[in-house]
Amino acid sequence: MTDPLESQGSLTLSQDHSLLFAVNGGSGEISVFQVHGSQLTLADKETSGGGEPNAVAQHGNLVYVLNVGGSSNVVGFRLNARGQLQRIPNSIRFLTTNNSEAASLAFSPDGQFLLVTERATNNIDAFRVQADGTLAPIVVNLSPDPGAFSVTFAPNGAALVSETGPAGADHASAISSYSVAPNGTLAQNRLENDGIAYNEIRH
Repeated sequence: MTDPLESQGSLTLSQDHSLLFAVNGGSGEISVFQVHGSQLTLADKETSGGGEPNAVAQHGNLVYVLNVGGSSNVVGFRLNARGQLQRIPNSIRFLTTNNSEAASLAFSPDGQFLLVTERATNNIDAFRVQADGTLAPIVVNLSPDPGAFSVTFAPNGAALVSETGPAGADHASAISSYSVAPNGTLAQNRLENDGIAYNEIRH
């Protein structure tokens, strides 16, 4: 089955699993649901601040949504105790191209950085999160391997990026690990697997 959003993170649980965030690319909205066991209750629905939202990330009371329609961008919101969102003024930040085919975004465990993957450019964008919830200017990192798709963070703060590899190649998909420097640049880590060091795990 083809994923129409071509993204990772269109449905995201809050850190405490009490809320579920969902993007709706067709209506350009974000929905927030309160989670009660297997039941969901709609808590809020807001416009995403851009076109065709396809992923959302949350850290504490900060929520950012990734919009891929028109000019690719990320937009920030504050989350209150009732699960309602309020857009942060001047929080929109544009990615490197209008059609970046961005696929995912993730906060670092300490909440100091937001990373975004761009499939069309093979970039991994880093934004430092400022005290008012807005983002510092973009720092662009070119993925050394093709097909950067999704990003998440390990508990130790390492950024893990999944890569599809070159088009048509067999067994080319991979996961790469990066450290995020204070200035937003990424350095590739070496992964340990059965006592052997690898820059990537391929499968």
